[in-house]
Amino acid sequence: MRNKNLGHILASKAREEDKIMIVRYEKDYWITNSQWAIKLYNSAYDQFRDKYNSYKSTPDIPKINGDFNGLAMINGDGFADKNIYVIDFYLEKARYNSIKQEYRVTLTPFLLEDRDKLLQIFSRNNELGTIQKKYSWIIKEFENCTPVQKKQEAPIYIIDDIGQLVALIMPVGMSDEKLRSIIRSEMLDI
Repeated sequence: MRNKNLGHILASKAREEDKIMIVRYEKDYWITNSQWAIKLYNSAYDQFRDKYNSYKSTPDIPKINGDFNGLAMINGDGFADKNIYVIDFYLEKARYNSIKQEYRVTLTPFLLEDRDKLLQIFSRNNELGTIQKKYSWIIKEFENCTPVQKKQEAPIYIIDDIGQLVALIMPVGMSDEKLRSIIRSEMLDI
Protein backbone atom coordinates (compact mmCIF):
# COMPACT_ATOMS: atom_id res chain seq x y z
CA MET A 1 0.00 0.00 0.00
CA ARG A 2 1.32 3.40 -0.95
CA ASN A 3 1.36 6.51 1.16
CA LYS A 4 -1.51 8.71 -0.05
CA ASN A 5 0.67 11.78 0.58
CA LEU A 6 3.59 10.54 -1.52
CA GLY A 7 3.15 13.39 -4.02
CA HIS A 8 3.46 15.99 -1.24
CA ILE A 9 6.44 14.26 0.37
CA LEU A 10 8.23 13.94 -2.96
CA ALA A 11 7.58 17.62 -3.77
CA SER A 12 9.19 18.69 -0.49
CA LYS A 13 12.25 16.50 -1.20
CA ALA A 14 12.46 17.52 -4.87
CA ARG A 15 12.50 21.23 -4.02
CA GLU A 16 15.93 20.66 -2.42
CA GLU A 17 17.34 19.42 -5.74
CA ASP A 18 18.77 21.57 -8.50
CA LYS A 19 18.10 18.90 -11.13
CA ILE A 20 14.69 17.22 -11.55
CA MET A 21 13.42 15.27 -14.51
CA ILE A 22 9.89 14.07 -15.17
CA VAL A 23 9.44 11.16 -17.52
CA ARG A 24 6.35 9.31 -18.63
CA TYR A 25 7.19 5.63 -18.81
CA GLU A 26 4.35 3.51 -20.09
CA LYS A 27 1.32 5.08 -18.35
CA ASP A 28 2.98 6.35 -15.17
CA TYR A 29 5.17 9.29 -14.30
CA TRP A 30 8.68 8.93 -12.94
CA ILE A 31 10.31 11.76 -11.03
CA THR A 32 14.12 11.54 -10.91
CA ASN A 33 17.22 13.56 -10.14
CA SER A 34 19.36 10.85 -11.84
CA GLN A 35 20.31 9.50 -8.39
CA TRP A 36 16.85 8.23 -7.44
CA ALA A 37 13.58 7.72 -9.28
CA ILE A 38 10.05 7.39 -7.92
CA LYS A 39 6.96 6.24 -9.78
CA LEU A 40 3.78 8.27 -9.43
CA TYR A 41 0.35 7.41 -10.76
CA ASN A 42 -1.73 10.22 -12.30
CA SER A 43 -3.39 11.44 -9.07
CA ALA A 44 -0.12 11.32 -7.10
CA TYR A 45 1.64 13.14 -9.95
CA ASP A 46 -1.01 15.88 -9.88
CA GLN A 47 -0.54 16.13 -6.11
CA PHE A 48 3.25 16.34 -6.59
CA ARG A 49 2.98 19.01 -9.30
CA ASP A 50 0.50 21.14 -7.34
CA LYS A 51 2.58 21.01 -4.16
CA TYR A 52 5.87 21.64 -5.99
CA ASN A 53 4.34 24.61 -7.83
CA SER A 54 3.04 26.04 -4.53
CA TYR A 55 6.60 26.72 -3.34
CA LYS A 56 7.74 30.24 -4.14
CA SER A 57 11.38 29.08 -4.35
CA THR A 58 10.84 26.56 -7.17
CA PRO A 59 10.14 27.07 -10.86
CA ASP A 60 6.67 25.91 -11.91
CA ILE A 61 6.22 22.55 -13.57
CA PRO A 62 4.10 23.18 -16.65
CA LYS A 63 0.90 21.24 -17.18
CA ILE A 64 1.46 18.24 -19.44
CA ASN A 65 -1.02 17.80 -22.26
CA GLY A 66 -1.01 14.79 -24.56
CA ASP A 67 2.24 13.09 -25.54
CA PHE A 68 5.51 14.45 -24.27
CA ASN A 69 9.12 13.32 -24.16
CA GLY A 70 9.85 14.58 -20.67
CA LEU A 71 10.58 17.69 -18.67
CA ALA A 72 13.87 18.62 -17.13
CA MET A 73 15.04 21.33 -14.77
CA ILE A 74 18.80 21.67 -14.61
CA ASN A 75 20.52 24.09 -12.19
CA GLY A 76 17.14 25.37 -10.99
CA ASP A 77 16.57 27.26 -14.25
CA GLY A 78 12.98 26.19 -14.93
CA PHE A 79 11.50 23.23 -16.75
CA ALA A 80 11.95 22.59 -20.46
CA ASP A 81 10.70 19.87 -22.79
CA LYS A 82 13.48 17.28 -23.22
CA ASN A 83 14.01 13.77 -24.49
CA ILE A 84 15.11 12.03 -21.32
CA TYR A 85 16.68 8.61 -21.60
CA VAL A 86 18.62 8.48 -18.33
CA ILE A 87 15.91 6.55 -16.53
CA ASP A 88 14.84 4.29 -19.42
CA PHE A 89 17.94 2.13 -19.10
CA TYR A 90 17.30 1.33 -15.44
CA LEU A 91 13.57 0.80 -15.88
CA GLU A 92 14.06 -1.55 -18.84
CA LYS A 93 16.78 -3.42 -16.98
CA ALA A 94 14.49 -3.88 -13.96
CA ARG A 95 11.65 -5.00 -16.18
CA TYR A 96 13.62 -7.76 -17.88
CA ASN A 97 15.60 -9.00 -14.86
CA SER A 98 13.79 -11.11 -12.33
CA ILE A 99 14.32 -9.47 -8.97
CA LYS A 100 14.55 -12.01 -6.16
CA GLN A 101 13.59 -11.49 -2.53
CA GLU A 102 16.78 -13.25 -1.40
CA TYR A 103 18.71 -10.02 -1.96
CA ARG A 104 16.56 -7.89 0.31
CA VAL A 105 18.19 -4.65 1.47
CA THR A 106 17.90 -3.65 5.13
CA LEU A 107 19.04 -0.27 6.40
CA THR A 108 21.22 -0.39 9.48
CA PRO A 109 21.37 2.44 12.04
CA PHE A 110 25.06 2.97 11.23
CA LEU A 111 26.40 5.99 9.38
CA LEU A 112 29.79 6.65 7.82
CA GLU A 113 31.39 9.91 6.73
CA ASP A 114 33.16 9.69 3.39
CA ARG A 115 34.69 12.93 2.18
CA ASP A 116 31.78 15.39 2.03
CA LYS A 117 29.01 12.76 2.14
CA LEU A 118 27.19 11.08 4.98
CA LEU A 119 26.52 7.45 4.07
CA GLN A 120 24.02 5.02 5.57
CA ILE A 121 25.13 1.41 5.76
CA PHE A 122 22.77 -1.32 4.60
CA SER A 123 23.02 -5.08 4.57
CA ARG A 124 22.20 -7.38 1.67
CA ASN A 125 22.69 -11.13 1.61
CA ASN A 126 25.30 -10.99 4.43
CA GLU A 127 27.17 -8.19 2.64
CA LEU A 128 27.34 -4.51 3.44
CA GLY A 129 26.84 -1.53 1.19
CA THR A 130 26.15 2.18 1.46
CA ILE A 131 23.77 4.77 0.09
CA GLN A 132 23.88 8.48 0.71
CA LYS A 133 22.00 9.19 3.94
CA LYS A 134 20.02 11.92 2.22
CA TYR A 135 18.36 9.22 0.04
CA SER A 136 17.50 6.75 2.81
CA TRP A 137 14.11 8.47 3.18
CA ILE A 138 13.03 6.67 0.00
CA ILE A 139 13.41 3.22 1.57
CA LYS A 140 11.67 4.43 4.72
CA GLU A 141 8.81 6.01 2.75
CA PHE A 142 8.10 2.69 1.03
CA GLU A 143 8.14 0.71 4.28
CA ASN A 144 5.44 -1.70 3.03
CA CYS A 145 7.50 -2.49 -0.07
CA THR A 146 10.63 -4.56 -0.46
CA PRO A 147 13.98 -2.95 -1.31
CA VAL A 148 16.15 -5.40 -3.23
CA GLN A 149 19.50 -5.38 -4.97
CA LYS A 150 20.73 -7.84 -7.62
CA LYS A 151 24.44 -7.48 -6.87
CA GLN A 152 26.86 -5.20 -5.08
CA GLU A 153 26.98 -1.60 -6.26
CA ALA A 154 23.88 -2.10 -8.46
CA PRO A 155 20.79 0.10 -8.03
CA ILE A 156 18.43 -0.67 -5.18
CA TYR A 157 15.00 -1.51 -6.61
CA ILE A 158 11.94 -1.00 -4.42
CA ILE A 159 9.21 -3.49 -5.27
CA ASP A 160 5.59 -3.34 -4.12
CA ASP A 161 3.50 -6.28 -2.90
CA ILE A 162 2.43 -7.22 -6.45
CA GLY A 163 5.98 -7.21 -7.81
CA GLN A 164 5.90 -3.79 -9.50
CA LEU A 165 8.89 -1.47 -9.43
CA VAL A 166 7.90 1.71 -7.55
CA ALA A 167 11.26 3.38 -6.90
CA LEU A 168 14.98 2.98 -7.30
CA ILE A 169 18.10 4.44 -5.76
CA MET A 170 21.14 4.58 -7.99
CA PRO A 171 23.94 6.17 -5.92
CA VAL A 172 24.92 2.88 -4.34
CA GLY A 173 28.55 2.79 -3.45
CA MET A 174 31.36 1.22 -1.57
CA SER A 175 31.85 -2.50 -1.93
CA ASP A 176 31.44 -4.89 1.00
CA GLU A 177 35.20 -5.50 1.13
CA LYS A 178 36.12 -1.80 1.21
CA LEU A 179 33.43 -1.02 3.78
CA ARG A 180 34.50 -3.84 6.10
CA SER A 181 38.11 -2.65 5.81
CA ILE A 182 37.08 0.88 6.89
CA ILE A 183 35.04 -0.50 9.81
CA ARG A 184 37.97 -2.67 10.95
CA SER A 185 40.40 0.25 10.83
CA GLU A 186 37.98 2.50 12.75
CA MET A 187 37.55 -0.17 15.41
CA LEU A 188 41.32 -0.47 15.82
CA ASP A 189 41.55 3.29 16.41
CA ILE A 190 39.17 3.14 19.40
